[in-house]
Amino acid sequence: MVKPAAKREVVKYLLGSYKASIERCCGVMNLHRSMWYYQSKKDDTEVIDKLNELAEQLPTRGFDEYYERIRKQGLKWNRKRVLRVYRSMKLESPENARKDFQQE
Repeated sequence: MVKPAAKREVVKYLLGSYKASIERCCGVMNLHRSMWYYQSKKDDTEVIDKLNELAEQLPTRGFDEYYERIRKQGLKWNRKRVLRVYRSMKLESPENARKDFQQE
């Protein structure tokens, strides 16, 4: 399954390479024209800034701690939104490997 963003790139290529209308190029790629003209309204700069600030203050903590602190500060951001931004920033740290304690 191809995402609309990838289809948009192909339509952009077709428009630049051939003398065809937007309607025709979108039809070839099975992309609705409304999706061609759609512009995302996402602006996550506030979330990114807040997560960076928390990551500098508490580098050993994880997402749950950051999200709890964000909510306590009165910011009403959706958990899924904050998690998406957190993952895109690659703040996830690998889980610490368990150490086997040797008994003597």
